Amino acid sequence: MHRKGFHCVIRICLLLFFFVFLINTLSAQETNVRKKLVGSWMYYNLEYPKDMSAKEKKESAKAASMNAGMLLIFTDDGKYKVTALQNNKRQVVASGTFLLSENDTYLKINGLEGYIADLDKQYLKLFLPDRPIMVFRKN
Repeated sequence: MHRKGFHCVIRICLLLFFFVFLINTLSAQETNVRKKLVGSWMYYNLEYPKDMSAKEKKESAKAASMNAGMLLIFTDDGKYKVTALQNNKRQVVASGTFLLSENDTYLKINGLEGYIADLDKQYLKLFLPDRPIMVFRKN
């Protein structure tokens, strides 16, 4: 009888350890995306899907020229700023709190949102279906 109680305690401890480990792992994954986002990202270019028409590429090229000089700044407290060059001065054009989807694959800020296609130490790539991929480079 005493031995069964001991095994039961061991099983409960192992289950608790497993759940704590699982929760820490999931939490670390979520903060990993946030940590990678923190910093400033300069608009770099657009990557076009192969099936885009010439007309769509031309319209996107106009948008790309408007994005030139755009800088996204993410802070570790979940805030962001978007700055742009206006009259040769950097001006804040949007700010607020950024949102990540539950699985950290979708980023949303005021005026810009998309699925995260790639996020590493150098590049942040955002896309929406049937749209070019917006590429930002770590500044």
